[in-house]
Amino acid sequence: MSLSSKIALTGGAAEGKSTVLAMLADQGVRTCDADSLAKAVSESPEMQAQLAVEFELSLPIDRGLLLEKITKDAGARRRLNRLMHAEVLRQIEMSDSQVVEIPLVFEACLFQNFSEIWVVTCGEQEQQERLAKRLGSMDAAAAMMKTQLPTSSKIAFADEIIRTNLDLASVQTLTRTLVLSRNLV
Repeated sequence: MSLSSKIALTGGAAEGKSTVLAMLADQGVRTCDADSLAKAVSESPEMQAQLAVEFELSLPIDRGLLLEKITKDAGARRRLNRLMHAEVLRQIEMSDSQVVEIPLVFEACLFQNFSEIWVVTCGEQEQQERLAKRLGSMDAAAAMMKTQLPTSSKIAFADEIIRTNLDLASVQTLTRTLVLSRNLV
């Protein structure tokens, strides 16, 4: 199934993308998660060797150290993306997924490859609070949020917007409506 027939599900960190993806999967939609694919790619012996050289890290790569480097340095983030994106995209294309959770679809300029873009959002304040709980501090949340485009920028290019700061039943109803309107099951 080509990328152009797949829907990209995107949004910022901690906005509910994985929750929405799980809802879609529960409804019978074939899904995949670019972050899981990227993790598998990054753990391959070939990529581990490339990452070690590129980022001057010891093997096996400590993901926390790598995250620290790319959070602090936009150039490092771009180098990581150049190393990883082609293989992750190949894996997505080879999958039979209909909806792909791909957080950095805009940052990596991949949006034109997908049939539609669905943006998941909970609003900036809610996102920062959720992320602070996950990372342990508001400072860490703010640093992470700076590594991605603001979701408000992504919304401008969305075919659909899924708001996860609503009650769970409302989010489920919207996802069910989207699935039925696209004949995904």
